[in-house]
Amino acid sequence: MNISQSLRSLLPNRRRQGADAVSARSRPQGGCAQPNERPRAYPPQPSDSWATARTAASALAGLGALAIGRLRRVEVHGPSMLPVLAAGDRLLVVVTRRVRAGDVVVVRDPAEPGRLVVKRVHRVAAGAIEVRGDNAAASRDSRDYGPVPRRLVVGRACWRYHPQGRTGRIARGLVGEATTPQ
Repeated sequence: MNISQSLRSLLPNRRRQGADAVSARSRPQGGCAQPNERPRAYPPQPSDSWATARTAASALAGLGALAIGRLRRVEVHGPSMLPVLAAGDRLLVVVTRRVRAGDVVVVRDPAEPGRLVVKRVHRVAAGAIEVRGDNAAASRDSRDYGPVPRRLVVGRACWRYHPQGRTGRIARGLVGEATTPQ
């Protein structure tokens, strides 16, 4: 089978139309369709194929970025980012120091450099950023330890991948503003 025959086999046969249309591959060996046989969608529609290809490409790009160190995974502990992020949420973080006000970021705790904290950027200054938790009553942040030097920024949280019911993009927003994805 040559390439053009392979490509033709992937496209729906446009010559057969109507309610009785049955693809050549779904017919019995005798060549005639059974009277009660329903037509099936074979091969998959191009839109389905493209959606699958896009999903696969996104997954491969994410795995590649994770493998080369452009992405990190972190887990949220504590209530400082409620209601947007809850304890147990797992995030993908793009490793970068370029952040803007409203971004959810992961920074090294200035008081305990071995500890990572998830906060929202409140203000960006020349060599430092001011971070705050969305839940001010439960947050230890720049109000306590001052601006965080940019060298302590690990990256920007971009995606929540766990728990299943709360997966989605992490939106930029103002401190205290609920920005949970719809």
